[in-house]
Amino acid sequence: MMVNCSRLSRAVALLALLFFCCPQAAPAGEGGLFLWQARSDTATVYLLGSMHAAKADIYPLDQAILKAWQDSPALVVEVNLDTVDMGALQQKLLSRGMYGVDESLKASVSKETWDLLERYLESRGLNTAGFGSMKPWFLSMVLTVTEMARAGYQEQFGIDRHFLDLAGEQGKPVYELESGDYQLELLSGFDDKMQELFLVSTLLEMKEFPRLMGEMVTAWTSGDTDAMERLVSESAKEDKRLEVVLEKLVYLRNEAMTQKVAGYLHEGQSCFVVVGAAHLVGQRGIIDLLSGMDSATWKVTRVAPAGRSGAEPAPKKEPAAAPSR
Repeated sequence: MMVNCSRLSRAVALLALLFFCCPQAAPAGEGGLFLWQARSDTATVYLLGSMHAAKADIYPLDQAILKAWQDSPALVVEVNLDTVDMGALQQKLLSRGMYGVDESLKASVSKETWDLLERYLESRGLNTAGFGSMKPWFLSMVLTVTEMARAGYQEQFGIDRHFLDLAGEQGKPVYELESGDYQLELLSGFDDKMQELFLVSTLLEMKEFPRLMGEMVTAWTSGDTDAMERLVSESAKEDKRLEVVLEKLVYLRNEAMTQKVAGYLHEGQSCFVVVGAAHLVGQRGIIDLLSGMDSATWKVTRVAPAGRSGAEPAPKKEPAAAPSR
């Protein structure tokens, strides 16, 4: 299997680890939306839990989401890939994600891990050729994105992509909470032992991929934040060694992103924030952090569903470019 590095670099930067939050269509409004409003005296910030990859049939979105978008003068996303130098990012990805000439994955991981990988690849009609030069964290991303594609989930139908397209069409400015380089540093920054553990965890979870996807579909479409939070922390609860991964890739990022959102509220910058749904839930999620930060200055409330209509078009297969900051 030959890896399309350009497509993969885009996927890795966009999906940024919690790439499983990509539910398929279900009637909106049955239990809630992953949409909140934070309002201060000078600004209104909407926070929408994103599905970074999805299927076309999630559209049209709930009318409450569309109304929030219409009322917002700017879009904020985790990473605006429309302004990223994809060639440079691809080179960084390859330099950090591939072994050197005298190194290999097989020589860097245990026999048990290598055997587990071989069995997984055989179950998909593949062999280790093309994979043996990838570092564990990079291979984990490749396998995850590949399984997503096999299940029919595509980045071009993701919520982030959808609103980036709308921002480009409507001339709304686009800002970032993070950057592609920052996310890449996080993904590649674990030591060898932790990278191997992450790969093993990914391979084992592939067996449960349909169940995990089904549960996340149900959690998102029903607005079940408790269920989503359980899914976020499930792996770390089963293997305590993964707690450091969850801390670095979820909770610390939540704190940094919350500070940026708070800055918008303090500075009177109304906007529409689209961030991975898993970052919004739980006691250490953005919503709870923001709610407890300065309750005398702003109020955070959940937005009620309004129902779907056929007025909103589905995303285009060739996305329009969003304006740079």
